Amino acid sequence: MSRDSLGTPGKINSVSPYNIDGHLLANSLRLSKSNLSKSDFTVLSASIMNDGIHTITGEIVVSELGNTLTNADVGSISELDTAIFNLDLGPFPQSGYHTLSVELLVTGDQNINNNTGQIELAVQYDWNTIHINEFMARPNNDQSEFIELVTDTALSFFGWSISDNSKVGRLLPEFTVSEKDYIVIAADSNIVSLANPEMHFIVPTSFPALNNNGDGIFIYDMTGHIIDSLVYDSDTWPVSSEVSTEKQRPAFLSNTANHWTQTPDSIAMTPGYPNVTMWQNIDGNVLQNSISHSPLYPSPNTPFQMEIGIRNSGVLPFVGKISILENSVELTSGNFSTIQSRDTSLVQIDIPGITSGIHPLEIQLDIDGDENSRNDWAHDTVKVSYPFGTVLLNEFLSEPNIDQTEFMEIYFPQSLDLGDWTISDRSKVLKPIPDILVSQNQYLVLAQDSIIYEYVEMNKFVIPMNENWPTLNNSSDGIFIYDMTGQVIDSLVYSDNWPILAGRSTEKFRPDYISNDSSRWALTVDANAMTPGKQNSIFYESLAESGWIDLAPNSFSPDGDGMDDVLNIRYQLPFEQAAITINIFDATGRKISTPYWNRASSQEGLLYWNGLRSNGKPARIGIYILKFEARNGSSGRIWEDIQTVVLAKPL
Repeated sequence: MSRDSLGTPGKINSVSPYNIDGHLLANSLRLSKSNLSKSDFTVLSASIMNDGIHTITGEIVVSELGNTLTNADVGSISELDTAIFNLDLGPFPQSGYHTLSVELLVTGDQNINNNTGQIELAVQYDWNTIHINEFMARPNNDQSEFIELVTDTALSFFGWSISDNSKVGRLLPEFTVSEKDYIVIAADSNIVSLANPEMHFIVPTSFPALNNNGDGIFIYDMTGHIIDSLVYDSDTWPVSSEVSTEKQRPAFLSNTANHWTQTPDSIAMTPGYPNVTMWQNIDGNVLQNSISHSPLYPSPNTPFQMEIGIRNSGVLPFVGKISILENSVELTSGNFSTIQSRDTSLVQIDIPGITSGIHPLEIQLDIDGDENSRNDWAHDTVKVSYPFGTVLLNEFLSEPNIDQTEFMEIYFPQSLDLGDWTISDRSKVLKPIPDILVSQNQYLVLAQDSIIYEYVEMNKFVIPMNENWPTLNNSSDGIFIYDMTGQVIDSLVYSDNWPILAGRSTEKFRPDYISNDSSRWALTVDANAMTPGKQNSIFYESLAESGWIDLAPNSFSPDGDGMDDVLNIRYQLPFEQAAITINIFDATGRKISTPYWNRASSQEGLLYWNGLRSNGKPARIGIYILKFEARNGSSGRIWEDIQTVVLAKPL
């Protein structure tokens, strides 16, 4: 078949051989070694075929970018013979890829279309042409594993790869970098917003997952030569969760643990930026992890001490000042003496007393000429405990009916933020209270579930705790309120000698009374069987400490058998004389009898109740509330007490 698409009428046939036609077999070009060091030699093997009729002579020339590297005389090659020639090449002082042009020069060659070919070799880059400068081995869910590199020279990342300790290379995409560029190679794009937008951010198809407790990082050029590497562990290397590990200087050897530092917690990482731990001439560093205060939970308005670690991360010694601020207002400050290069000093600062609550404090380092201000700030949260009785238990229901729910009511004599406050029963398993702000003189109702809404007025502070409710045992348990320091602020432990009744809440006479005293509590006399979120039904405006009443026998059985038929009400008043009123309420809060109304009495006396209702009929067996009131005629003062009495069958 003709080689010419139009045929060759009147000309030499296209398939006829040329008289002189040397042919370089381009597909035969081979290198004895295609990946070289800068000192390596290689041998180029080339096959030449005589496609013509006459013997050929000439030479092979190997060049790069027009510059001849080597040549060889091919001698004489007969018709249709093939000869193989080996040419020595190297060394190549320039790292990177080299495309070599091979050309056959034959005297009088009538066909030069088959006289050339090309072959490529790669010369490895020097050790540390690229520096590993930062890596993250233990990210949280919002972070990414990453490796940061810094370049010493401009180059093309074509055929480069990375690996972990498995030595299984993961190919990087092709890109070009300039001298001193930063390259961040990340497992995913989670941290792209934190990275320097002017650097190279790469998410390769396959990232070598870095083990938390120890692994390796290896950077390979296109020849497979390791350009930089390190092998870290969790014992001797500064590798920690949620913060990266930074090199102190990019040019330092990577595989030396003491050339690396953990990025401060307040910063966490610096992808694509100069490392925050990089040594500067003057660089003071507040060590966040070193900050402590004593005592851990200071008392209100009591001075305490803060200890702060300051490290000289630079080259030159310095002196300076530490300031402590809250809401950008300085609380105090203190100077510190000279700290030498790479040394750390613990500085003690006396803090004036602050009020109860949670105080986020800022620590500011001030050093003249500091070249790195990003590590001059730190923070400490100081929780100042509240005094016992800052909040007060005021009502609780431990044995609800089926249409009720367990609850406790807390009274707030002052406004309070309940951030990190907790409650518990006697098990001491802490249950968190929602973070809310309660106003002064307000009641907060914490309930087991949302049934409580049926018993409270609108716009009251009511919180169904659900799974965070500390289930109260019916007749014996405890209630504990803790502030954010774990300090018990109020508590009580009730038992079967407390006024506990199914379906009725237990109320305190006054919020400011001691909670863990059963004599300060009584069953509610409210018609709704409880008063969550409002003043208790048994609330006293005042209660004289010196008065008392005693009920005996309790229980009593007014059945006419001559035994325990009458309840004796013995009393002593805080007045010389008074008018006495006694009311009896049933368990639902209904008044059933008023045995005495404005009865004049001396300071001591004995009265009775025969168990009859106001209509003269016997009261039913059950639990009743006796409310005793004494009014002093001269001063108008009132002394009251409420006690529970049991009307029972004879034993």
